[in-house]
Amino acid sequence: MEQRIAALCIFGGTYGIVSVALVSFLYARDNATLLYYWCWLLLCPVMLWLWVVRAWSAFEMFRNIKR
Repeated sequence: MEQRIAALCIFGGTYGIVSVALVSFLYARDNATLLYYWCWLLLCPVMLWLWVVRAWSAFEMFRNIKR
């Protein structure tokens, strides 16, 4: 795949995700319970990503110590 096509796919996907998040926020902003779960749903991928990065960096650090 060419870089231009890949960049357009990534841009379109990101734009779509942000659009869905914005529309769902506008739908959920008046309902406190729905807004609570909306926040957790959006934060779960971030927390998972941070956990993976932390585990990977610890693995790399301890792997280099054994040498």
